[in-house]
Amino acid sequence: ALVARFRARLETTYRDQVSVPGHALALGVTAKQLRTACIETTDAPPSRLIHDRLMLEAKRLMLYSNMTVSEAAFYLGFDDPAYFTRVFTRASGLSPRRFRASSLAKAVRP
Repeated sequence: ALVARFRARLETTYRDQVSVPGHALALGVTAKQLRTACIETTDAPPSRLIHDRLMLEAKRLMLYSNMTVSEAAFYLGFDDPAYFTRVFTRASGLSPRRFRASSLAKAVRP
């Protein structure tokens, strides 16, 4: 139940760069309790779930919006578009621009 509440909270706060202790406090548990519950339920720590949710939204923005990489970075709470690009590239294996171009090329193929 705690992980479900955490995931629901992530849906509304993924852009706010809330730390694991911040989420734990809002959920009325300690950071350790949240970490233990996440690992037992998902085999991943809460920091990974936060990162994964943010990267999911980043990919969606690259695929389904006309935002530039810089606009997407700022929208997602990053202060530096270059840092956003590094994080995105590490997570997806492609830079945001290449991810977008690759996905568009796949969509056009018959």
